[in-house]
Amino acid sequence: MRMLNSIRNDMKFQQKYGFYIVYMIITLSYIGILLFLPNSIRDVVKGIILFSDPAALGMFFMGAIILFEKSERVLDSIFVSPIKVDEYILSKVFSLSLISTTVGLAVVLATKFTTGNLVSLIIGLMLGSIFFSLIGLIVAVRVNSLNRFMLGIIPLGTIISFPPFLLFFDINNFILEIFPSVIIMKLILAGVGIVEINYVYSVVLIGWIFIFWLWARRNVIKMIKSLSGI
Repeated sequence: MRMLNSIRNDMKFQQKYGFYIVYMIITLSYIGILLFLPNSIRDVVKGIILFSDPAALGMFFMGAIILFEKSERVLDSIFVSPIKVDEYILSKVFSLSLISTTVGLAVVLATKFTTGNLVSLIIGLMLGSIFFSLIGLIVAVRVNSLNRFMLGIIPLGTIISFPPFLLFFDINNFILEIFPSVIIMKLILAGVGIVEINYVYSVVLIGWIFIFWLWARRNVIKMIKSLSGI
């Protein structure tokens, strides 16, 4: 019950600041752009959009949420409640992953989904959003201003997000195959019918998520201690 209340509160917070309206507009824009593209390139562009969307939503919207909470001193009330650190993180990443997955499915289903793998698409969108949300959380809890957040998230986000685009130049090796963002891209591309993927890589991605979860957890604990003055 406490976990559900936390997720519900996060969703209310997102609604209050217009996240859902913004994403409704973004979704309609994605659909409009894709419908005007020729069939020969539509699936490739769709895959790139669906990869970029969880990345942008997870990293930048997570940063905005944390900075809003800090500026309005919401964190003080959150951490005097019985909520645990893992519940706080889970609530944040799960609520954002719901938006990202819903948007991704809406875009795909509205732009002639035919040959793709819906299961792969859902896994890629959900795990991709969780992964990138953790990156945004890791950076956001360590800073107190938007400028400092951008200085931290842009280089880290670029390093994480760039390798998947090497796939479009036929550059591939074992290191790339187990890189988290490459796995996310492959799951999404399999979802729109461009490539095939071994689902064993999903397990590797979950391992990466666990590592970043521990990193995020450590940073959140440091933030709590700084708030409480311990």
